[in-house]
Amino acid sequence: MLNEQPFTMTIHLVNTRAQCNDIIVERNRRTGTPLSIVETNCTLSPNNVSGSFSFNLPTHKSSVRVGINGPYFIGALRICLNGQSYAETEDSAVHELHELDVCTLFYANNQTIGRSTDFIVRLIKVINVTKPLHRNDRTYYGGIFTPFITYTDILSDELYFAEKGEYLRYSSRQTTVSIQLREEIYFVQNNQSPIIRRGALFFHTLLFSISLIEIFAMFFLLYKLWFHPIHQRIQRSQNDPAENVLQS
Repeated sequence: MLNEQPFTMTIHLVNTRAQCNDIIVERNRRTGTPLSIVETNCTLSPNNVSGSFSFNLPTHKSSVRVGINGPYFIGALRICLNGQSYAETEDSAVHELHELDVCTLFYANNQTIGRSTDFIVRLIKVINVTKPLHRNDRTYYGGIFTPFITYTDILSDELYFAEKGEYLRYSSRQTTVSIQLREEIYFVQNNQSPIIRRGALFFHTLLFSISLIEIFAMFFLLYKLWFHPIHQRIQRSQNDPAENVLQS
């Protein structure tokens, strides 16, 4: 189920004048020309200084290039990854794929986003296995992706502008954002099971009760066979001198 979960990526542009027509999304391929990806739910408009657009990711190991045509500044980027939930019930197990909704904000203090920025999205599978309290109940399997979004280079063009000149800030014709998705080969599995089942709890309780009864019976037997005779002998030894005194 985790391998088949479709992903949707949403990119929020903060403090920019870019429009929907300026956005180009392409899927990079090892061979051949890039394939265009249609963006949806675009909210960029001249009336807004911030907006967003979404697009579907073809696979979990996609390489996507987002081109923003025009001399537009971008104050910050917010990259979100979404995936729908899904559940499947069987006779002995319940499989649930949790909803994925993760966003990460990227910005540089006192700087705009660079003209070319690369991001890596590392996907880690997290699987939860919960055993039932009763043997006849279903085992619960839950899964979710945990993405970690980072950038591979400096986020701003501060060093580039310092070397080439500030005028390049106003002559830039395109801003490029490259995003590489990578699914890790390992996964995290959390196993949860009851400390003790009801049948075992009843059995251990019965054994504990029998042990208590045996302990009390042992103390009673020791009292009857040891403490009580000794106590009677001590009383007799104390009573004999008293009787002799009375007889004399």
